[in-house]
Amino acid sequence: MAQAVQRRSAAGFSLVELLAVAAITSMVVAGLSQALGLFGREVEAVRAESDQGPEEAVALMTDMARYAWTVEQPDDAQLDVIDALGGRTSFAVVDGALRLTRPSGVSGTLLTGVAGLSIQTESMHRLREDTPVDAYRTWWQVPAAVSPTTLGLESGLPLALGFTLSSVVPDQYDVVQGVDEKTVYAALETLVISLSYVGNIPSDPNIAISGGGGGGHKVQICHVPPGNPGNAHSLNISINALSAHLAHGDLLGACSAQPDTQVYPDVTIQLFEARAPDDARPVGPQLASMTLVSQALPLGSASWVATGIGMSTHTTHNHGAAECAATTASGKVVMCHVPPGNPANAHSITISPSAVDAHLAHGDYFGSCGDHWSATSVYTLNLNATPVEFAFDISPLGAMILPGRAYTLVLSMAGPGVVFVGAGSLGSASNTGVAQAISAYGALQPAAASVPFKLKGLQRISRTVEHEPVSKVSLTLAMDDGQSASGSTGITSQASVPGEWLGAVHGETAELDP
Repeated sequence: MAQAVQRRSAAGFSLVELLAVAAITSMVVAGLSQALGLFGREVEAVRAESDQGPEEAVALMTDMARYAWTVEQPDDAQLDVIDALGGRTSFAVVDGALRLTRPSGVSGTLLTGVAGLSIQTESMHRLREDTPVDAYRTWWQVPAAVSPTTLGLESGLPLALGFTLSSVVPDQYDVVQGVDEKTVYAALETLVISLSYVGNIPSDPNIAISGGGGGGHKVQICHVPPGNPGNAHSLNISINALSAHLAHGDLLGACSAQPDTQVYPDVTIQLFEARAPDDARPVGPQLASMTLVSQALPLGSASWVATGIGMSTHTTHNHGAAECAATTASGKVVMCHVPPGNPANAHSITISPSAVDAHLAHGDYFGSCGDHWSATSVYTLNLNATPVEFAFDISPLGAMILPGRAYTLVLSMAGPGVVFVGAGSLGSASNTGVAQAISAYGALQPAAASVPFKLKGLQRISRTVEHEPVSKVSLTLAMDDGQSASGSTGITSQASVPGEWLGAVHGETAELDP
């Protein structure tokens, strides 16, 4: 008995193993049954449709076309019907049989003995929105100045540039006659502006404003002994002897080792909304900001030159701008410019009489940085700082600019020297698209100037395409035995849409016009 049990164990499975195998087999059979059932339903659907005559076949095709999303005719004997989800059902005559292919790919014969299928379609002219065009281009530009001048960008005196994004786009993007494409948005990637940076302004050789003799009439120079430049050293000399020293090679200012590398300022660029398209003053919180640390800028230079001012009997600097200008050969006014936050760098400049009030407002004072009534000339700052085009990478701002809104870019500088920005003078400071502070860290005010600059970046442009969807289909099915059946239908999804716009297109669910 024990021997018989041992033979059964070696030859077969235990009860537990048989149950496990049965369960697994049941799952596999169920899966196969489900898959075969799905396929079987597709096959049965085709077989059910195949048990029909030409009238039933034409009725099936026209009914499906009537409620389709779109209808297409790939060739003379094929009709494709597309539903709202993109499912495509095809009817085609192949080797004397009308074949039907379902969206799932299952295909079968709908009718045999077919002599031919005639398909006539009518189309409607539609315009529809297509994928927008993304173009990297200059989408904002202020033209070059007619009367070139410069604006000074210094620490504490930010400069604001106003701009807008136009919804109008160049003609090459209007691909459909009579339809204007529009700008969707643009990105800030590059700011191109003309500038020159003067980082080192030599010490002012003019008599100190305190006057009164002594050290006030001295000026510091770097004396370079002729034939022995290695022994150069700093001297304080009388201003009356300055011209002679400069003539034999001495330099203004103390002798100091020149740095190995140029010191550049930090430039901060902020984006704000503006008051109006032509008013650069910012409103509301900043939209974005970035700082370019020690940004290498095009370099200029500065030097002092003697400027004749004539003799004056005035003992104080309280005479008018026009009166002072009349004493100078150039007809300009001498001012002592005191840079905000850097009074040690005060220096004399000559300016137009009309600009005197603005300079007085931000801390400059009338006359040279010294007692100009006591001499026939003063030293004024000569700037060799012709602005040249320079491109700032402003993509870190990451800002999306929308059409029809006013924006402004506010440029601020931190560091020594002055950034001279290319500009053009205007007769009025009202709504020029340029604003600047006239006192240290004061409110920005419209400036009587125009600053040429460009903004480059990606501009997204809407696009319209012409579309000719099938709006009506007429069918004639001819049989080998002489029978025939005809039918026609309008495509409801197309015929129900008024006008040219928003025609129903496969894959789109745009809201239709009422």
